[in-house]
Amino acid sequence: MSMGLTTGARNGMSTAPPDIDDSYALALALAHGIDVRGVVATMGNSMVTPTVVTAQETVAALGADVPVVQGAEVWLPAEAQQTTSGDDLTGTCVNDGVRFMAHELRQTGGLTIMAIGPLTDVACLAMNFPAEAALINRIVALVGSKPATVFEIFGTPLVDFNYIMDPRAEQILLEETTIPFTAITFDLSSLAPIPIPELEGLASSADPTARFFGQASMPRLDYLKESDFGPAYPIFDAAAAWHLIRPEDQVCQKAGYRLATGSPATAQAGETDIHDWFSPEFTDTRQVVSCTGFTSPEAAARYQQAILQAVGGGSVATTEPSGRVGDSSAELYGER
Repeated sequence: MSMGLTTGARNGMSTAPPDIDDSYALALALAHGIDVRGVVATMGNSMVTPTVVTAQETVAALGADVPVVQGAEVWLPAEAQQTTSGDDLTGTCVNDGVRFMAHELRQTGGLTIMAIGPLTDVACLAMNFPAEAALINRIVALVGSKPATVFEIFGTPLVDFNYIMDPRAEQILLEETTIPFTAITFDLSSLAPIPIPELEGLASSADPTARFFGQASMPRLDYLKESDFGPAYPIFDAAAAWHLIRPEDQVCQKAGYRLATGSPATAQAGETDIHDWFSPEFTDTRQVVSCTGFTSPEAAARYQQAILQAVGGGSVATTEPSGRVGDSSAELYGER
């Protein structure tokens, strides 16, 4: 949740401003009455400690009584580690964020985790607090990209950033647990982008929340314009929140998966064959839920409008959403 940082994208390895969509996802969830018990900030969009600061600023701007807790500073090792004397190091990933999630699960007896960053802390929870992890109702995660995605930014095919930042974490959750899992895939989250002028216009709004979001988004928006990104930008993470709010607007179905793992370091260097692909064709793995599109143009437009309204803005300028809409004849699978 690094909206507002002026530099330090890709866990501090880039001078580009980090992405902004995590904060919009939180605003969307809160605006529609989702009981958010807390935010565990993790590395990914930027380094974790600065991200805690910007996450706290976002929560304050939304007027929410939501704790922000620091999570993972680094991804899980590519393979399980132990010392030469045989010490198991599984517990070394435990941090305040992991302990916070374990505590909240014990207190409530069951929660949904909306995972819109790398899955490091959720996997660490599963490995070290199995009784508490068994109380997770489901994980709704912003993950899932094909080996050769059709979506590009600056001429580079995009892979699932949350996955490449910690491939082993997703593998643990899919293959070593039975926690119900919903993948909000790149096919879906890249749809229905918001026109950049609409996002920029928030900065001059009379509404203080809208003004905060607009001003905090400007470093990223300026960067996109300088890079000739295009006229509109997908608020990727908000698609996960929308699944909790209005799942009937999304095309979802049961699916298996294919994982091609690799090192986050090589992925950062441009490796693009690391992928987590969900498809109904894969019947030889655990079956999860994969969401890949909107059920109609009206559903996509409703989603666009809800994002802007959640941060105090107006309706999106066009009612005809950009991008592909999913096959409305596919099985809808979701729950409130």
